Amino acid sequence: MTPNFVPSSSSSPTIEERIAQVVREAIAPLRGEILEHVTAALRQVTPPATPREWLSTGDVAAELDVSPDTVRQWVKKGKLRATPGTRYLRIHRSELRRFLAGEEGADASKVENLAARLRRIR
Repeated sequence: MTPNFVPSSSSSPTIEERIAQVVREAIAPLRGEILEHVTAALRQVTPPATPREWLSTGDVAAELDVSPDTVRQWVKKGKLRATPGTRYLRIHRSELRRFLAGEEGADASKVENLAARLRRIR
């Protein structure tokens, strides 16, 4: 067990203070390099973020530029399937794609554009 380090009140530094100063000075030039290595290592072990599979009515509404009430009405009418969460309805990403593809008069490019935007929702 190491004793607690307490800076001395005298004008000359104690041996512990001097060691701490030398270590700080020795490490200072290496901090950037150490940070780069740690960051690179974390990138290798951290999986890339994947889109959420379950979306809230607010997420769906924001992406489709409608109100959350409209999304809830679609669910109530059976047009869009949702799963009740603990407090909110949840819509699976695949169900939203099915709903968009099945909309009458849905433009294929618009559906694909919306699908691309949905992939970016995190």
